Amino acid sequence: MSVTNTFEVTCEKDEQGNIEVVHVPDFPPLVKGKKLVIGHRKIPYCINHINVRTVNGLDVYDLCIAKRTKASLFILPMFKGTKKKYFYDDQLLNCFLGVPGQERVIALLYRFSGVRSFMELEKAFEGMPNFLYSQDPDRFSVLYVFEVPEKHMRNYELFLKGKYSQMSTAYKHRILQFHGLMRTSSIGQILYRSKKRKLQLEEKIVDPAKYSKEKLADDAEVYSVPNIVTETYDPEVYDL
Repeated sequence: MSVTNTFEVTCEKDEQGNIEVVHVPDFPPLVKGKKLVIGHRKIPYCINHINVRTVNGLDVYDLCIAKRTKASLFILPMFKGTKKKYFYDDQLLNCFLGVPGQERVIALLYRFSGVRSFMELEKAFEGMPNFLYSQDPDRFSVLYVFEVPEKHMRNYELFLKGKYSQMSTAYKHRILQFHGLMRTSSIGQILYRSKKRKLQLEEKIVDPAKYSKEKLADDAEVYSVPNIVTETYDPEVYDL
């Protein structure tokens, strides 16, 4: 959910400059950590993060439950089709590497929908050979849990170690195809360890003692290793 700024929209920040509250005229304060009820169906939306970006000279505040996990980018493509098939930009809340008490799986959390196309996707999930189970964390969401496909196990293990560039060539193509991206995209630059991205990272790394840029090793990855905590489904974070 996004709020486009005008001269009447204001925000409050904490001491570190993080946005805590967005004030919109004639609307209750949008407070980080609180739930917002949307639409006539009274669907709850938990505001865990508030980010700001500039569009055409105006600040746009993005309110989100959680940032996309790295698994959403690099693991979800282990499923056939493209991201449109999986309601990536609509109903999908996130993809995870684990759930409480169970590691090394693929878990998909969705905002539940009763529309026919979503019910067809649910039926397709249940028919997959690696489908384990589904559960309803609350009346607004549904979680689907799968085993990691055997043919993708090596790529899965490489992902856990942050070895994106060592994934198989075929799977790199698959990731880009899934997201509809080119090799020059940010994800493509990560998968193929582009020199451009490496230089950009080195620009950000400064040695305080030398006041100079640090050089990354020639074989260094150009994206951080997945954080297992944020890549694991947390019912409290996604409490709708």
